[in-house]
Parts: sequence; C-alpha cells; structure tokens
Amino acid sequence: MTPKSLPEAGEAAGQDLDGDPRKEQLTAELRAELLDAESWGKILDLYARTTRLAVALVDADGGMVGTCHNPQPIWSLARRTSLPEGATCPFCLQPDGICTAAADALRTEGLVLVHDQAGFAHVALPLSLEGQHLGTLIAGQVFDRYPEPLPLQRLARDFGLSAQHVWHLASQQAAISRANLTVYGELLRTLGQAFLKERYSSILEKRLAETSRRFNEELETVNVELSRKVMELDRSNGDLQNLLDGTQIATLFLDRALDLKRFTPAAGKEFGLTDRDLGQPIADLASRFADAGLFKDVKEVLRTLAVRERDLIGTQGRHFLVRSSPYRTIRHAADGVVVTFVDVTQLKQAEQSAEGARIYAENIVSTVRHPLMVLDSQLRVKSANSAFYRTFQVNQDATEGRFLYELGTREWDIPELRLLMGELLPLNGTVKDFPVDYDFAGPGQRTMLLNACRIDHEQLILLAMEDITERKRAETQLQTLNLDLKHFSFAVSHDLQEPLRMVVSYSQLLARRYKDKLDPQAGEYISYAVEGARRMERLLTDLRGYWLVNEEGVLRTGVDCNLAVENAIEVFREPLKQNGGMVTHDALPTILAEEVPLAMLFQNLIGNANKYCRLDRPPRIHVWSRPLANGWWFSIKDNGMGIEAPYLEQIFLPFKRLHGADYPGSGLGLAMCQKIVERYGGRLWVESTYGEGSTFHFTVPASLSPSN
Repeated sequence: MTPKSLPEAGEAAGQDLDGDPRKEQLTAELRAELLDAESWGKILDLYARTTRLAVALVDADGGMVGTCHNPQPIWSLARRTSLPEGATCPFCLQPDGICTAAADALRTEGLVLVHDQAGFAHVALPLSLEGQHLGTLIAGQVFDRYPEPLPLQRLARDFGLSAQHVWHLASQQAAISRANLTVYGELLRTLGQAFLKERYSSILEKRLAETSRRFNEELETVNVELSRKVMELDRSNGDLQNLLDGTQIATLFLDRALDLKRFTPAAGKEFGLTDRDLGQPIADLASRFADAGLFKDVKEVLRTLAVRERDLIGTQGRHFLVRSSPYRTIRHAADGVVVTFVDVTQLKQAEQSAEGARIYAENIVSTVRHPLMVLDSQLRVKSANSAFYRTFQVNQDATEGRFLYELGTREWDIPELRLLMGELLPLNGTVKDFPVDYDFAGPGQRTMLLNACRIDHEQLILLAMEDITERKRAETQLQTLNLDLKHFSFAVSHDLQEPLRMVVSYSQLLARRYKDKLDPQAGEYISYAVEGARRMERLLTDLRGYWLVNEEGVLRTGVDCNLAVENAIEVFREPLKQNGGMVTHDALPTILAEEVPLAMLFQNLIGNANKYCRLDRPPRIHVWSRPLANGWWFSIKDNGMGIEAPYLEQIFLPFKRLHGADYPGSGLGLAMCQKIVERYGGRLWVESTYGEGSTFHFTVPASLSPSN
C-alpha cells in the first residue's frame, strides 16, 4: 500500500516538546521504562473510548507494545481467523501484510495516512524524545468514506468469512473523514508526546530521588564509618596513653633532632624528668642516665635505622637493658628514636645467685663420697667429682668431654645401659638401681649400682654410682646362712619327732602298767612329761610350717575368701561351741592367691580370737573387707581380752607368747601369718584396746607377686 504523508504535520515532527532536540542516546533500559505497556495502556484506552478509534503503540522495531485498544468489528472478526504471515502493521487487513506506515512516520518525522485494501484508513505518528525515535502511535481502523462492496467481498474471501456478514458489520461502522482522522491523529500525537515527556520527567525525578537516596545512604555510611574510625582512634590513643602511664618500663621518645618530645611516668620517676625537660636535647640530659654512650647510640640509630642495645648502671646502682630503636610513623618513615630502659636488676641478682648456687652445688658434689658424673644431653661427660677419679683411678683429661661409653676400657659400654640412658631416661626422667658387674682397671672386680636423674632446665644428667660390692657379698652370706638355718630347722624338726614320740609312748605305757603301783605324785610327773613332749612336738611341727611359708608355692588361682573363712569356722566349730562363740562375715571378694596359705592365715587369726576371749562373755568375731586402689583390706575384729600397747608389735615375733603356758600354742602362729602376708607384698598389723578386744588388719595387693 502507498502511504500518504501530511507535510503540515511533519514539519514539526522532528522537534520535541521543548523544541530543543537532544543528541544523547537513550539506554535500552530507559527505552523499556518509557514504553511501559501498563502505563501507556491507561492513556491509550482513554483516548480510544473518547474518539471511538482503535489505537496501538509500536516500538522502533515494529513490535506492538501491549494490545490494540477499541479494535473495530470487522478487524476483530478477521483477526480471530489468522494474521497474514509477515504482517508488519497491527491495523492492516490485506493478504500481503506489508505496511510501511510506521517506518514512514519515523523516517519523515510526520503524520502518515494509509488505506488498506479493504478500505480501512489509519494514521501513523512518530514518537520521539531528545531527538531520538522511540516508536509509533497508530490510530484508525475506520472508513474515511462509504464502504465499497467489492473490496469487502475480497476481504471476506481472503479471510474465509461470510461476505454478507462482513458487509453488515461494515455498514454499521461510522465513517470518519480524512480531515477528522488527521485532527484525531494530531491530538494523539500531542497527547502521546506530552505523556512521554511527563513520564520521562517522572522517571528522571524517580532516578534522581533514588540516586539522591543512595548517595545519602552512602554518605551516611561514610559518616558512620568515619565516626567509628574516630572512636577507634580515640580508643587506641586512650589505650596507648594508659599503656604509657601504666607501664613500669621507662621510655623516652626523641624527634629527628634528638630532642625529648615525650616520656613515660616511669622514666620521669626513674631519671627525674619533668615537663620542663620536653624539647631539650638528649645530649644535655645524658648525665642523668650515668652513661655517656647513650647519646652516641641514639645518633647511630637515627643514621643507620638499626636497633642498638647496651647495659647501663643507673645513678642508684640499678641495672638496665637499654634498647634504642627507630620511631616509625604509620607510613613506616623514621621520625625519631624510641629509647626503653628495662630494669634487669633482679635478673642480674638472680644470675649472680645462680652462679653462686652452681659453685655451691659443685662444692657439694666434690665432697660426696660416692662417684658422681654430670653428663650433657648427648651423654658426654661435663664433670666428675673427686670420688669418681679416686675410685676408678682415672684423671680429668681422660674423662671430661668424652662420651660415657668411651671411658676407660669401655666398661660402661653395656647394651642394657645404652637402652636405659638413651631411650628410657628421656621418657621417665630417672634410672634407678641399675647394677653393673665389671672388672674395672683400677678397683678390680666391683658391683656398682647406677642411678641417673635428668635435670631438664639445665639439659643435664646427674649419674651417681654406689659401690655395693661388700653389701652384695654380705647379702650372699646372709642368704647362705638363712638357707643353712632352714635346713638345720628342717633336720631338727624331723629328727626329733621320733624320739619325742618314743618318750610319749613309753611314758603312757609306764603310766598304764604301773598305774596301781605308783603314788599320785608319780602319775602327775608322768603326765607332765607327756604334755611337755607333746608341746615340743607341736613346736617342731609349727617351726617346720614357719619355714615352709617361704618355699615356692603352687600356681595361684582365684580363691573365694568367703569359703576360706567358712572352712576356718568349721575347723574351730567345737572350740567355738565350748566358748559359746560366733563368727560372722560380710560378703568377701575372690582374690588371686594360694588356697592353703590363705586358709592358714584366716584359721590362725580366727583361732587366736577364740582362744584369747574373755571369761565373762562369749567371743564375737566379725570379718569384713574393703577395696583399695591397688588391692584389698581385710579386718578380723573380736571382743576378747585385748593386747596391751607395748606388745602390739612384739606379738608377731617367733616364739613370743604373752601368756606363757596358760594358753596352748608354740608362739609361731602370728609370725607365720605375718610371713604369709609379707610374701604377698602386703602388711599385717593390730589395733587393740586392752580389756575390750582387738582388730587384726592385713592388706593384699591386687596383683599378687610373692617374694620367695
């Protein structure tokens, strides 16, 4: 179709509402916001209802923004079928679908009037802002003259519609003249440009407000951050001032001219500085520090920027460690010198005391009668005392500075000793009672007992050697003597059994045969002889049992102490019955022990409690136990006659009988109990109140390892 331009409308089309075209490019985001379909829909709908014209907005690329407002009846009917492929105009009803009205309006910047093949007319008006085209406003879909049947019939045929229906709709649609359609178009153009400018202003105001808000927020954030920085700076300055006021380290701050610009209260107190000294050259104040080298140090620090230290003795005899370092600004530029005075008087005194203690310790070591060596962490000899040199007949040059295993003829190069000193000593800190048997070059065959201790704060090892040769020889002799004595006691107890039995037998035979011929006194003498022989026999039996306690026992198993106590009660059932006695016990544990020695232990203690009861009341005996961290504690309490305090320890001695022949026994029962408990590594003792009763206690370790 051929559009018809209206020059009178296009002459002003290139100007915006202000008549000042702008050359600035509108962004795609701003274009989209200016052509917002919802915003334009309101004003276009108002225009369409007022003018009874269809109206639509097309962007610069030909795409319709939103919808068509107030479409005409025939146009709506045709659009319900299908649009022509490649249609470029939302108002044209023609098969080829080609309409250049929108493009021509943008090109000519004026109003363009067009007719389609069906006879419909519409106008296209360019929409521009700041001299830049944004789109086109199209209005019409009306007849600008009375409709002709032939074009309408072709329209009905092209769209598959009823020609009669199309003619009926067209005849009802009022025609609008070209002049009126042009006026309506210009009205739409004016309205569109005004709305576009208003929307543009609104968007700019909104963006300006948003930008202002963001700017204010950013400014507020900057102000808050600045306030925080100021507060932090004030706090840091306050902390620094408190640090300087509270520190006990005297400090001077010098500027680049080496004038005093600040000092801590500690420096003022120590060196008599006041505010009048501020700004004074350090050279004029050096006499207060009793060291002329201080001025030389600060000049050197300012020249080389290297830290310098020196020891200084103050006017009051106090020792200071003086450290001079560059005063650096926040940009690391050197702007003076900082001088600190650390009081090390106590440290100096401690060093002197430590040196005195070292000399004192060395003097003590030198006077110890046993050989001593001081080794470093690598087992190299640092020193040895005179007893070492005297015992092993070596000199200092051949000892100090050498490794322990290289001394003499390498007599200390022992694998077990290497293991102890090299691996166990660093872990445990000590090595105790390690024996060394060796034929030394000086003293000959000796047995030395070694004890080592690690001195961690000095990284040293103290190695002490004790000569136990004579003690070991005496122990061997004592063991031999005890063995001989045991064999002798076995032999005596065995060899005397037969003569004693003969004495008893013949004495009893003599008493029976000459019963009627002997006077009562003779019979009494015979009974004394029989009783004495039997007492001797019991003594020999108990003596053998006493020595057998030290013999190696059978393999230990779990022994129920409840059964052991019950068996002891059964053994003494008749004696307890005669005395009216009673034995009770709590629940007792099962321990790892030997059944027979443990039974003997309970039998002796329960038997003694029944034997030494009071005549005025029946015996009451109670057995209980309690756990220990590493074993068990047993107690046997009675209400008997008790034991006087001087005899509480003597009763455990062999053959010690407090009551003589008044009570039967050999005097070995408690001694045997003590040996049984000691064999298990425990302890046996008694607590007693004379006339009230006694409580015997014994302990048994959790891991029994009897010593034979």
